[in-house]
Amino acid sequence: MKCEKPTTTRMKEKARLIYDYLKANDRFVGKDELARVIGVSDERTVRDVITFIAMSAPIISNSKQSGYKLARKVSDAEAVKHTWIELSSRQLELGKRMKPLIRFYNKAKAKGAENG
Repeated sequence: MKCEKPTTTRMKEKARLIYDYLKANDRFVGKDELARVIGVSDERTVRDVITFIAMSAPIISNSKQSGYKLARKVSDAEAVKHTWIELSSRQLELGKRMKPLIRFYNKAKAKGAENG
């Protein structure tokens, strides 16, 4: 099953604004500040845009630092590693959480086919 959020022109515009802002600021930038950059009031939109950017750029976001930073220097390598480890851990956890959902779905689908 393929589940993706659609990429709109507006998303690309917001992504460009945040990317340029992170590139210009060699520090961790919080969600509130990034929300102001793109003119929104909700953190969910910022997280969605950051997720979009992170598909093609090395965005540092982990439990050790608050906010987001664009990795650009060798000195960012440890923070990148920490983000990578946290993402890998989350990926494993999500895989485990999906198994019972998939089992249920397959059983329900099979039952539905039996009942016509």
